Amino acid sequence: MPEGSAISPENQWWWPKLLNAINPGSCIGNLFKSSLNFVKNNLREQLGDEIYGWSQSSVEFDDALDSETYAKASYTVTGSKHSARVSVEAKREGRLWPISRISVVIDGEIEPLIFEGEHVRGCGYAS
Repeated sequence: MPEGSAISPENQWWWPKLLNAINPGSCIGNLFKSSLNFVKNNLREQLGDEIYGWSQSSVEFDDALDSETYAKASYTVTGSKHSARVSVEAKREGRLWPISRISVVIDGEIEPLIFEGEHVRGCGYAS
């Protein structure tokens, strides 16, 4: 790129660019995708064979250099039998964000189903 020029907005991966070059948009997008795949593959009995969609999403991203860094996402997923509220958390390890916990509260249930540790660690990296 010629000196003094700037990248056009449609080609900027994130602005303002963070000091450690982590793309929060990519991280959060992968949290949604990985956790939704996990829910589809592991909760068919509870939610139904068909997942119709997800809605009511929210995110929280903290990438402060002087503290523990984390990303959290939550959403409602609608299945053919039931709907559920899904929360997914990841903690930064270098440039990777392995999922550390997925919590699912099925409509009508009080206690959440919690998946953590090695069971969810391999279901996706929010990098």
